[in-house]
Amino acid sequence: MRRLYTGLLLLPLLILLSGKIFSQEPIPKEWEQKGYVERGKYLVDNLAECVGCHTPLGPGGTGDSDLNLYLSGVPAKFAGAKVGPPQVAGFPGPKGAKYYPKNITPDPETGIGKWSEEQFLRAFKERTRPDGTKYDNSDMPWDSYKNMKEEDVRAIYRYLRTIKPINNKVPANVPPQ
Repeated sequence: MRRLYTGLLLLPLLILLSGKIFSQEPIPKEWEQKGYVERGKYLVDNLAECVGCHTPLGPGGTGDSDLNLYLSGVPAKFAGAKVGPPQVAGFPGPKGAKYYPKNITPDPETGIGKWSEEQFLRAFKERTRPDGTKYDNSDMPWDSYKNMKEEDVRAIYRYLRTIKPINNKVPANVPPQ
C-alpha cells in the first residue's frame, strides 16, 4: 500500500517532467549560441553522419575521409566516374541514375553560403530547395531527417556556418534513363 501511495504522489511530478523533457518547443533564445553550434557539430559528425557522404574520400579509400575537403561534396573531377565508392562515383539510383552528395560548406557559390536558416530548415522538413523546387529522389535519407526536431536542424545549420567554405561545384545528378 505504501508503494502505491508513493507512486501516486510521484505520478504528477513525472507527468510534469515528461512535458518538459519531450517538449517539441524550440530551444529558448537565451540559450548560449556556442552550445547550439557544439550540438550541431555533434549531430553532423555523429548522429546525422553527414561526413560519410558529403566528404570526399582520402587516399586510403573507404573509411578514409579527406578532412581537407570536409563536407564539400563529390569533387567535380570525379564527374562521370564509373567505378568507386559513392563519394567518388555517386550513389547509384534506378535505371542508371547517379546521385552526387552536395557541397554543404558555407561557400556562397557552390555550397549553402547564401541559404537562410529558414531555407535550410525547409530543405530538411519539406525536401524543398531555396528556389521552391522539390529535391529529386536520392540516397539522402529525407524521411529520417524530416522528423528531426527543429532546434536540431537549426543547430546543424548554425554549425555548418562556422566551417571552412570550400569552393567545389559538385557534378550534376544523372536522372534515370
